[in-house]
Amino acid sequence: MPGRALFRSTRRQGALVNEEVAEGVTNMQITYLLQNAAAYFNAAATLPWQSVVAVRITLTLAGQAQGETQVSTTGGALQRQVSYVVNLRNRSI
Repeated sequence: MPGRALFRSTRRQGALVNEEVAEGVTNMQITYLLQNAAAYFNAAATLPWQSVVAVRITLTLAGQAQGETQVSTTGGALQRQVSYVVNLRNRSI
């Protein structure tokens, strides 16, 4: 999927500026781990926010090179998921 990327928006001198952070990001999910829980929850769940001890960020990335090599996949571009878990300071897992 050409043209997909992760952007951030910031204000500079009163104007909103969009900046590309990472190319090829097709999806981003953020989930939260509660103290003493075995599973992560999304923000749509009613969470006791003071009990959140970790955040997991999962990105789905799609290959950007088109037509350089032949790869037999059903969706065309290669995809990979990467996850990052961040422990919140002053809270224990």
